Amino acid sequence: MDIRNIFRVIAILTVLGAMMGCKSIPVSGSVNRVAEFLRATANYAPTDSRATEVEVALEPKESVFGELDQFFSEAPAGAENKLDNSPWGERAEIVVLAPYYAASGRQCRRLTVKLVSSKQVLDELVCGTAAGYWVPVRAVIYHKKAL
Repeated sequence: MDIRNIFRVIAILTVLGAMMGCKSIPVSGSVNRVAEFLRATANYAPTDSRATEVEVALEPKESVFGELDQFFSEAPAGAENKLDNSPWGERAEIVVLAPYYAASGRQCRRLTVKLVSSKQVLDELVCGTAAGYWVPVRAVIYHKKAL
């Protein structure tokens, strides 16, 4: 067995192990991790139709944010939305930053979420889906703000 075949076997076992491990992770977090893993390990251009098919298959079938989807799509940078109940907790103030296109080709936005009751400030990231709604994603690069 030559070195290339050994690497192929290792890669296949790694993918299978990752897929089996994702079965125990909650759906909301696992969807984006699997998509990121596939993008990082597959050799295709973001415009490749196979890439789009995989991403669409891995997206949640319904909106996570409900009424916030329209806010994320249309709000100008710096816009604020105050909610009594949000996915992050009660009495949240959400500020959106300017939209940008990620390396995946998806439109994304950074958010600052201020939880009034606990006085926490969260840095969040959401990206648009092919179905027209937004999903939370894990930031690949994270910079902590100085206090």
